[in-house]
Amino acid sequence: MKGKSKLSVWQRNVLLGLYSTVLGLGAIACMPEQRHIVAEKGFFHGYTLVTCISISIQGGGGLIIGFVMKYATVILKDIATSLSIVFSCTFSALFFDQHLGAPFITGACMVVVAAWAFSMAKPPK
Repeated sequence: MKGKSKLSVWQRNVLLGLYSTVLGLGAIACMPEQRHIVAEKGFFHGYTLVTCISISIQGGGGLIIGFVMKYATVILKDIATSLSIVFSCTFSALFFDQHLGAPFITGACMVVVAAWAFSMAKPPK
């Protein structure tokens, strides 16, 4: 399946964005009180600078992941996955006062080992 698609990264991102838009509009349509607020004040009412920065970071991260998945080797993907877990744990501890207890560290280690084991497996014939 991998590599069989004729869509570019940008085409795939637009397609996924359209799916998200449909789901978001469907959620607004299902909640009459929210629909009223959106119709009266606009879709972006209540957005703050932090909200806009968060959306930009998430969108940019998605584009970077798309490029990595398309062009990187398996080893590079494993390194990226492991580094993202380490950075997430570090930032959670530093900025969000997340306690890095044994279950948290064990879970992070299990994901890193699983990514490594997955890359070492031989593809089916």
